[in-house]
Amino acid sequence: MNRHTYPGGYEEYLTTQKATTARKRRRQWASEEDISYIARILVRRGYSTISGLCHGTRSGQEQRWMMKHLRAEGSETGSVIGSELAPGKFDPLTFEHDFNTVREEWLGRFSFIYSNSFDHSFDPEVTLKTWGDQLHPKGVIVLEHTRMHVKPSKTDPTGGKIADYEALFKKTDFHHLDTLMFRPAGAPTMKRYFFIKPNAYHER
Repeated sequence: MNRHTYPGGYEEYLTTQKATTARKRRRQWASEEDISYIARILVRRGYSTISGLCHGTRSGQEQRWMMKHLRAEGSETGSVIGSELAPGKFDPLTFEHDFNTVREEWLGRFSFIYSNSFDHSFDPEVTLKTWGDQLHPKGVIVLEHTRMHVKPSKTDPTGGKIADYEALFKKTDFHHLDTLMFRPAGAPTMKRYFFIKPNAYHER
């Protein structure tokens, strides 16, 4: 994976991410069509039976759409919550949290984790392992990837091509189940969704 280097280290990273989120709080990268597609796949594959987590959700719209479409697909999932780094007035189901770090009460809890914000991770290996620990043994992680996720920058410090992500999955001992491709109506780019889970869970 390609990574941006912050001269000021982790503190500069946190300051940059908080400022970026505050500036873009009203912008919504994922569309409802994207989330509807993911919800449909999750239900069909049996990954929506307990609860879900969306990392890096800003306003919380992603988890509201996810709950709506999971239920429309017939899921009885308990809840879908979100995480966001920057302080502010969040949706009640969005928790202020640095997704690179461990949150004890989330360990082993979720049947799925979805994010289009993995490119905001400080250290992709550490972050991916942290997210893997948040999964229920039968859970799955869904990561979005587009051409916008290839080149790192100060605001999006982790980047990589498909081969880079596949190498990351192997290095961190994740099983890459498959990759689905989807292009919502009017979208400027094709979206790829990596479905992955820790090998320790896949082998059970």
